[in-house]
Parts: sequence; structure tokens; C-alpha cells
Amino acid sequence: MNQTNLFKPESELNNSTMGERSSPLNILSFSFLLMIMFMTLFGNALVILAFKKNSKIRTVTNYFVVSLAVADILVAITSMPIWAAYPLFGAQLKESVLKIWTFMDILCGVASITNLTAISIERYVCIAYPFDYQITVTSQKAIPILIIIWLFSVLMSSLKIVLWEVPPPKYELAVVISCFFMPLLIMCIFYTCIFRTVRFQIRQISLATNVNMKRFRLASELRAAKTIAVVIGAFVVCWGPFFILNTVYGFCNGCVSAVTITVAKWMHYTNSVLNPILYACMHKEFRKAFFVTLLGRKRLAMTSPTPKLNNNETNVEEKFDRETILISITFLIIIILLALFGNILVVIAFRVFQNLRNMTNYFIVSLAVADILVAGISMPVWGAYIITGPEWKFDIWVEQVWSCVDILCGVASILHLCFISLERYVCITSPLTYHDRMTTRKAVIAIFGIWSSSIFMAVLKLILWSVPPPSYEIAVSVSCFFIPLVIMLICYMQIYRAAHHQIKKIILTVHGSPKRFLLSKELKAAKTVGAVIGAFVICWGPFFVLNLVYALCKSCSPIPEEAVLAAKWLHYVNSVLNPIIYACMNKDFRSAFKKILAFSCFYIVPGIRRQEMVWERSIYSERTSLRSTRGSSLRGKSSLKDNSSLRSCTSHVEMNGYHSCDKPYFV
Repeated sequence: MNQTNLFKPESELNNSTMGERSSPLNILSFSFLLMIMFMTLFGNALVILAFKKNSKIRTVTNYFVVSLAVADILVAITSMPIWAAYPLFGAQLKESVLKIWTFMDILCGVASITNLTAISIERYVCIAYPFDYQITVTSQKAIPILIIIWLFSVLMSSLKIVLWEVPPPKYELAVVISCFFMPLLIMCIFYTCIFRTVRFQIRQISLATNVNMKRFRLASELRAAKTIAVVIGAFVVCWGPFFILNTVYGFCNGCVSAVTITVAKWMHYTNSVLNPILYACMHKEFRKAFFVTLLGRKRLAMTSPTPKLNNNETNVEEKFDRETILISITFLIIIILLALFGNILVVIAFRVFQNLRNMTNYFIVSLAVADILVAGISMPVWGAYIITGPEWKFDIWVEQVWSCVDILCGVASILHLCFISLERYVCITSPLTYHDRMTTRKAVIAIFGIWSSSIFMAVLKLILWSVPPPSYEIAVSVSCFFIPLVIMLICYMQIYRAAHHQIKKIILTVHGSPKRFLLSKELKAAKTVGAVIGAFVICWGPFFVLNLVYALCKSCSPIPEEAVLAAKWLHYVNSVLNPIIYACMNKDFRSAFKKILAFSCFYIVPGIRRQEMVWERSIYSERTSLRSTRGSSLRGKSSLKDNSSLRSCTSHVEMNGYHSCDKPYFV
């Protein structure tokens, strides 16, 4: 397979920075794809369930919408995982896996645009010929059309496999013209005709007698046409760059960079997420169906909660509408999954890789534990409270546990970040005495003190549960947010002053390179932690400000429900941002995440080099022993022994699989 194109992810990715599996682009791409996989599966599965349970939305148009959702689900479970694995393990993927990926990618893409073309034709017939529509366009006729659409998609994708060895651009041009530009032209023509017909009918309505009924029917059909037009617009924006790049790539092999390919793939995979979101936001019947599917029919007439702005008994009398509840629950599900995935990855990386076990990362892992508690306990209860509101069915102790965990994790988070800034300050300003002053034992004691203080603040809330604001609220906001924030800002100002002063001294030294390297490494760590603190302030700041406003201003008008929800969303999103910032800014964490994710892809990637998976356990321990023993003979024996055991373990795995290896990869 020497030829390449965007339908086959081959040499262009291998010959560029994409081949560097630990590059930030690969890690970012993998994380982004995991996120949109979850969102695609959730949204499109919701479309199918709503169509199955609600007979009102079983229109001819929505038959094609459900077919489109099936294509998006196939993208999420087949195409996206292989594309996510390819930048990390490209050369090790078997050709059969690449062919499956190519087949499914083309199949779903062709099915998507063909479904949208059929929808535009069906909408035109509905609006232009309303009297004949019920007779000419029925569900019995829609099903054979759907079968033809999928058969055509299978044909186009099979043709690619048959012509696998044929060099571009013949097949690529045929697909781009027949499966993108021609259907796009057809859709544009039909939507132009739709709006011309609508404009003509509006003029006729003004002269008719029964104006209201006809106007209502026409407005309903016009809204449906606008919804589908927006979906098609999103499809063109998401898929257009991919097809254009594919055409360019067919004629000019070296004109398309790896980064451009990755962005184009991101864009067209994102289309699978956008479709169900557009239905929920623009189509009233779908919104109702989604709400019924998620919450049940008994909640449809529900008035909304009186959400406590927080753990601090700040009751804000609000009534959330159905759309607000639906969006809130959807958003919470997404950030719960992302928070659990990212922070568990941080904990596993710290547990497995010894080079991550420095002083700063002890606090970072403890922070990740707090975020996991938020995602596992606090977020689900907040979601249940939004749904039930005044009809809260749980005992008071559930609400108290939620408040306790919310305060516990919030206080723990900001105290961890405060201690991290102090640790970074000592590391950069006093590098010679750092290892004497900051030891692992002291870090464990500090973490124990942090969690003890957090537990004390949470228990204090339970003791003062019946005490009205603002006493506790002011105490928490000042002692657990504003004072630590001032300390962090002072520490980081001193860090950059010290770094600036040391840079001047380095320039004047003769042997400045090692010092410069050491300082730049510590400065990068400070920047990473500074970004985490900045994200924390942005996410938690509005929450504490609203809390103080509510506690101090009793005569003020009720805080808007949008402000309450936005404040809660922001501080919950902070639990998602921390591991993302580590993966993007910290080289050691990127490397650790890459190895863990590679291990997770064990069954997807049959040819993976499993020596890398034991690197931290075997090679790192070998280097440590070499530093202590300094003897050349011992060095040879240690290296030979470890390498032979490594070869034995990996060869055993190649034959029998992971579970039969005597030496596990992660200990």
C-alpha cells in the first residue's frame, strides 16, 4: 500500500509528526475522539429511542433522520476507535483492520449525505404538493428508499476495497463528485424551490378566508424545513473540508499536512454529534420525545427545583423549564464521563510510572481523587435534584451527604492548589535546599492536613444545617476561596520574579546550560500548575460570588435560574479540565497517558510492541540500580538479566496473550 489518501490513513501520517505517538497532537486527537464518541453514542441512541417510544414523531422525514442516527452510531463504534488508534500505532495495525475502517468510514459518510438528500426531496414534496403528499409519500415507500440508500452506500464502500491497490485520484474523484458535490447540488436546488414555494403560498394565504389554519400548517412545515436545512449546513461545514482535501491530495501528494488531515477528520466526526443536538434544540416534538425518554411521562408537567446554590443552604426559588432540565442533564452526563475518565487516568499514571512520583504530583493525584468524588457522588445527586425539584423523593440525609461531599471536594481542591503553588515556589526559589525541606513524608502529612481541614469544613456545615445564612457562607467563601487565592497569586508572582532573576544570573555564568535546562523544566511545571489554578478561579469564582451575593443581599431579587445553573456547571467542569491541562502541557503526563491508552488498546492493536508497556517497571528499575552500583560488570549482568526476562515475557505474550504472562505489565 504505497499510495495514500484521506480515505486510507497511511504514509502521510507516518512520515510526519503524527508518527510520533507521544506528540501533543496525537494525545489531543485521542482525547477529543473519545469525548465525541461518548457524545455521539448518547445523542444518536436517544434519537432512536425517542422514535421507537413516541408515535407522534414517526413521520416520513424522521425515518430518514433515524437512518442517519444509525449511520452516526456506526461511525462511533467502528470508525472512530480505529482512527483514534491509528496515530498511536499506525504501522502496527493490520491491513485487514485498515480495510474495515475504510469500508465503514465510506459507508457511513455516503449513507449520511444520501439520507440528507432524500430528506430534502421529501420536504420539497411535502411543502410544494401538500394535498398529494399523504398519498405519494408514505412510510411503506420510505422503507424501500432507505434500503436503496444503504445498498448504494455498501456498493461505494465495497468498490474502495476492490480498488484498494489502484493509485489515486480516480476513485477519490468519483466519490467526491458522486457522493458529495452532486447530492449537495440537488439539496441546494430543492431547498431553493422549497423557499420559493413557501413565499408563493404566503401570498396566497393572505387572500384566503381560513387564514389561521393554513398559516399554522405552513409554519409547522417551514420549521421542519429549517431544521433539516441547518442539519445539512452543519454537514457541509463538517464534511466539506474533508472532501476538498481529499481532492487536493489526489492530485498533489505532498500538499496536505498531517495536522490538516487530523482537523478534517475531527470536523467530519463532529457532525455525528451535531445532528441529535440540532434536533433537540430546533424541533419541538423531538425535545418532548427526548424529555419523555430520559425522565418519563410523569415528569412532563413538572415545575422545577428550588436548587440550593450550593452546599450552603442557599435556596434560590427557581422553576426550570423542560428544555433547561434536558440540557442540564445531558451536560452533566457528559462531564461525569469525562471527569471520571480523565482523573482515573491521572491516578493510574501516578500509580504505574515512578518518574511521575514527584512532590507536585502527589498533590495533583490527591486533587484527582477529589474530582472523582465530585463526579461519582456530587454530580449525580445534583442531576437528580434538578429533575425532581419540589418533588424531591430522597431522604434529607441524601441531601446532607451531597452538601458534605460538595463542600469537602471544593475545599480540598483549592487547598491542594494552594499547597502546590507553595511547593513550586520553594522548588524554584530554593533549589539547593528543596529536597531537604520538601520530602515525600512531609507531602503525605500536608495532604492529610488538607483532607482533615476539608472534612472539618464539611462537617461544620452539617452541624449548622438549620442555621440561616450568611454566617457560614461568608466564613467558607473568605477562608476557603479568597484567602487561598491571594496566597496563590502571591506565590506565583514570586515564582516568576525568582525565575526572571535566575535567568539574568544564568546569562552571566560560564557553564549556564545545565542550570538553564533545570530552571526551564521547573518553570514549565509552574506554568502548568498556574494554568490549573487559572481554570479553577474561572470555574469556581462565579459560584462563590453568587453565594456571597445571596447571603448578603436578602432584599435582592431572586438569582436567575440560568446564573445558578451556569455557576454549578462551571465549577463541575473544573473536574474535567485538570487532567486535560496535564495531558496538554506536561510532557511526563503525556507520555504516561499514551502508554496507558496504548495498553487499553491491547485487543484493538494486534501488533503492539509490548516492551513499552513494561518500560517503567523494568528499564526504570534497571537505571536506578545502575546509579547505585556504578560497576561495569554489575551493569552488564543487570542489563542482560532484565532484557532477557523482558524478551521472555513479551514473546510469551505474543504467543498466548496478556493473561498468560507471568510478569504483569502494570504492577
